[in-house]
Amino acid sequence: MKNANTWLFAALVIFTPVYLAAQANTFQNLHAYLEALTEQEKFSGVVLVHKNEENVFHRSYGLADRERVSPMQTDHAFRIGSVTKSFTALLIAREVEKGKLSLETTVADFIPDYPRGDEINLVHLLSHTSGIANYFAMLNEELYESHQPSNLIDYSRSHDLLFEPGEGWDYSNTNYAILGYMLERLHNKPYDTILKEQIFTPCNMHNSGIDESEVSGMARGYETGKTGELELSELVHHSVSYAAGNIISNTEDMLRFSKALANDKLISKESFATFTTPVKNGYALGFMSHHNHGHPYIGHNGGNHGYQANWKYFPNENMHVVILCNSYSAPFGDIVATVADILFDQPFEIPVARHEIILSPEQLAAFEGAYRVSDDMIFEVKIRDNQLTFQATGQDAYPIFPYDQRHFFIKGTDITVAFEENGNKEITALVWTQSGNASRFEKLDSTE
Repeated sequence: MKNANTWLFAALVIFTPVYLAAQANTFQNLHAYLEALTEQEKFSGVVLVHKNEENVFHRSYGLADRERVSPMQTDHAFRIGSVTKSFTALLIAREVEKGKLSLETTVADFIPDYPRGDEINLVHLLSHTSGIANYFAMLNEELYESHQPSNLIDYSRSHDLLFEPGEGWDYSNTNYAILGYMLERLHNKPYDTILKEQIFTPCNMHNSGIDESEVSGMARGYETGKTGELELSELVHHSVSYAAGNIISNTEDMLRFSKALANDKLISKESFATFTTPVKNGYALGFMSHHNHGHPYIGHNGGNHGYQANWKYFPNENMHVVILCNSYSAPFGDIVATVADILFDQPFEIPVARHEIILSPEQLAAFEGAYRVSDDMIFEVKIRDNQLTFQATGQDAYPIFPYDQRHFFIKGTDITVAFEENGNKEITALVWTQSGNASRFEKLDSTE
């Protein structure tokens, strides 16, 4: 009987999620969660939690360089993507304090011929309520080429505003390209020089910059490739990300930045209050302003090919949290949310490892077919080189790996694909689950 109970317990551990309620040692829980993700290749990076003037958690996970099998260290540097927007917003706030700009300053004041530029002011740009189209969505191969700020802004000129300024919300990197251009015009200096002089140097951020040559210990960026394995990402040129997302930093430098902001070293209390008050959708003037389990924070997310980043400052707890990751395929939104769950003693789930099994070609063939996503898109499931793959309309094919008879997963992500069958054992639909959200797509008849 003892052996049977032992077997049953082991089976439950393997096949069911493990839910952990709040326990005494928060940071043991946090480490256990991040270790599980790392073992499943769903996370590699560095996590820093600083509370009441001390680092209460600062650990690294996974590999900084998979080709050289180099372990991640806590001082490795990462591209932080759109967290850059908070830096740009602070530079603008400093100019407002000096009287060189006002929140009513318009795009036309710096770019006189920009379409409807006299109707779009700094508040609209900073809060993504301008209606200006996102130039990132207009670039293909140009993502990997060098650009001047004016070139980036020009991409949006031929597009109508998505809505009247101030009446809607749409996240657009063009807003921050324009803000960066304004700063350069004011100072007659490149954006990166302004960053260094006004933020990096005063905050002692000695391992931050916009180019890899400016930092030491750069972690290499990865994402899931066509083979289903993590591969080196093709990096967007830093000039394309510009003032919307071109900063490289590490957890220690990000902490220095966060503490300087919290201690009124960069802008006044009054400016801090103005720039962190939400305008629409929990977005303020360059900062996300939300709460986790009733605990307010300001911060920002970031993502750039190969990298993801999150920074939060919880003023009531005097707590700063920085999460930097060198996998673009990691389920980062879930990771950020679960870290907050653990820090605030909420129930959380340790993800269960999925292990690939072997199915015969005949078994795999049963899943082949087209599955309707929408009128304009289908998922084609097909065997290619003895591997079951899925391919969305107009996109590349990617492998999916079975972990039981009808369930598959994509390596390095939290995505699962489950196939439904009818009473005749015929496959009728697939269920795509990502970040806990499931979508069901019916299989098309072969005559459709």
